Amino acid sequence: MASISWDVASLLLPLLQRVADTHPDASTRQTAADIRVLIATHGRVDLGSRSGFAETEPPKPTPIDNSVNSSDASVNEVDNTRSKPQTLIEVISSSTDAAVTETVHSLTDQSSSQSPPSAFETAVKEVGSVLVPMRGHALLTLRRLVNSDDTEALNSVDKVLAVCDQSLDDADSYVYLNCIQLLASLASRLPQQTLPWLADRYIAVSQSDGGSQPSGAERRMKLGEVLVKTSSALGMHLVHTHTHTPV
Repeated sequence: MASISWDVASLLLPLLQRVADTHPDASTRQTAADIRVLIATHGRVDLGSRSGFAETEPPKPTPIDNSVNSSDASVNEVDNTRSKPQTLIEVISSSTDAAVTETVHSLTDQSSSQSPPSAFETAVKEVGSVLVPMRGHALLTLRRLVNSDDTEALNSVDKVLAVCDQSLDDADSYVYLNCIQLLASLASRLPQQTLPWLADRYIAVSQSDGGSQPSGAERRMKLGEVLVKTSSALGMHLVHTHTHTPV
């Protein structure tokens, strides 16, 4: 039995203990005790030789006195039915529904207390996926959030720029093209925070290898495309936000 099944079965332990302590039938008490041990030890104890699981012989019917009339016999039959102790399976069945219902309600309350992640958090997480379509779609989602002036996205510029710094060098065009579009949108919305970052990254590539290495030249070209898109979008509203001049 799987561990989750033992966990569910353990819900019956208090009930079985109560049956083993209070049930009027000795065989039922012994059976409840044996089952309780079986569940508590996760089946590690061998109870095959114990008598608790043996079927008990039903009590012999009491002879009916012919002198008693039929109405008295009916009354006695009803009284015997009411006074007959419940079997273990009847006791468990009568309480299982309540235990299961309580467990379901508990699990529901726990799941409802945990708020689902936002679209921004989900997109940032999916950027690190090993699947190219998920990475590209995550960057596309971030761009849409920026364009729609999403509060969480615009308040997390540093996190978005860190994601772009990683995705800009992705080998797949679906990823890095969406990264370029995201940077352009972010620079158009928040130029004071984004343009200095772009200028620093552009200059860093030039100073590291002079832009002669294929990887450096490609990165510089991508950053240049972002700057061109930003300049086109801002037009006359473009302001000087950095003291460096790219070479």
